[in-house]
Amino acid sequence: MKKTLATALVLALLAGTASYAQQGQNSSGAQVENQKREDRQDRQQKRDRADKPTKTPKAEPARADKPQAPRNDRPDGKAQGDRDGPGRVQQKNDRQAGERPAVKQQVIKQRTVVKRPGEGRALRTRDQGRRAFDQSRWRPTYVSPRKYRISAYRRPNGWYAKSWSRGAYLPRGWFIASYYLNRASYGLPYPPIGCEWVRVGEDALLVDIWTGRVLSVYRNVFW
Repeated sequence: MKKTLATALVLALLAGTASYAQQGQNSSGAQVENQKREDRQDRQQKRDRADKPTKTPKAEPARADKPQAPRNDRPDGKAQGDRDGPGRVQQKNDRQAGERPAVKQQVIKQRTVVKRPGEGRALRTRDQGRRAFDQSRWRPTYVSPRKYRISAYRRPNGWYAKSWSRGAYLPRGWFIASYYLNRASYGLPYPPIGCEWVRVGEDALLVDIWTGRVLSVYRNVFW
């Protein structure tokens, strides 16, 4: 009986040992499989990361420099670089903001005012009894109905002969007293205040003796 029990115990122990060994082998195999699976996953993740394109960091936009307020470096209170003070800075800011100051343009037409001969001057003895000059009473040019024989004309030294018209100005040497004409001797009208008839070549010119301005011309009076 005892021998039978001992044999059964031995067989049970051997079976338990074999079962434990089998379980150990199964556990070791499972660990190896798990390790291989983890290794394969790691390698796959590394390949995925290698194949994935690298993102290039975006360049940040350049920041515009903020306008700096003018420094008050001058002792008189004006900012450096501002010649006309705060008012000029305000005008620049207005232009930058698109606001244009309203500018009114006023066109002034200047007329040349020509005084009448002798105006504002003391009357000469020759002006006694004469009328003031009236432009509307005198035509620019007349043609003398009659020619008068007279001595040869001598123009001032250094000058050349020229035909003059109303509005022109004779040089001073052309209307001095030696060139005055006696209007009655040549059928010329009575001269106004401050005017005289002077001879220039074949013509008789009514001249403002204060300025030399030609007021009227009688053509072909002399030969």
